[in-house]
Parts: sequence; structure tokens; C-alpha cells
Amino acid sequence: MSYRYLERLARKRLPIFVARPSKVRALRRLAATGHVDVRFYPPDSCDGQFGEVRALTPAGWDAIRGADSP
Repeated sequence: MSYRYLERLARKRLPIFVARPSKVRALRRLAATGHVDVRFYPPDSCDGQFGEVRALTPAGWDAIRGADSP
């Protein structure tokens, strides 16, 4: 998984809204692994879906710190 997107999320003010399909898919993966708290609209996976990133979880912060360390 790419942690660069997670790092970019951490630099922004939350909540943020994501509508690009590739970014929504990335958010789904990050949410499934417990890195972000995100709400998807509409809730079922369909075309035209967007995500609201509400928070980075402790696992998300740990992943960012782990990506920075050698």
C-alpha cells in the first residue's frame, strides 16, 4: 500500500471530501486496514460515490511515522 497518500491526508485540514474514483478506492483500503476514519456516500459501493475523511486513526499516525523511519 502507498503511504504517500496517507501522508498527504495528514497534512490537510479534516474533514476533507474525496470524489476521484482512484482516491475513493485508496480510502477504502486505508479504512479497511484501520488507518483512517472515513464515511462513504452513498454507503454501498457504486458509481458516483465520494468519501468524507473525518480523522486519522492512531494506526494511521503510526503508519506515517513508520514510513518516515529508516
